[in-house]
Amino acid sequence: MATKFRGMSNKNPVPNQLSQQVQVKFQQALALHQQGHIGQAQAIFQAILKVQPKHFDSLHFLGVIAYDTGQLELSVKLISDALKVNPNVAAAYSNFGLVLQKLKRLDEALDKNTNCAATFSLFR
Repeated sequence: MATKFRGMSNKNPVPNQLSQQVQVKFQQALALHQQGHIGQAQAIFQAILKVQPKHFDSLHFLGVIAYDTGQLELSVKLISDALKVNPNVAAAYSNFGLVLQKLKRLDEALDKNTNCAATFSLFR
């Protein structure tokens, strides 16, 4: 049985429809996150990952939420997973570096911040 979002039909959507539904849910979660409704946003990001386990933005934002709530090791795992999906996002490297700094893993943090700078310079 396919995992579905609230309001989705029981039929298995074709990939393009699924992608559109995931994007709509992501935008809802992002808006909730920006409004400070962290728990609601987190639940939607997690639901997205049940349908699309390699959804970069959901992994990354869950990592940010984990950082903000003091779950630093979980944050490292989630942002690391996001970077495995897409290693070309400077903001993810920057956030990863911040988490590692907080954990006092300074050599790793420097490495991630170097990757951030290198990634950013590719797009200038």
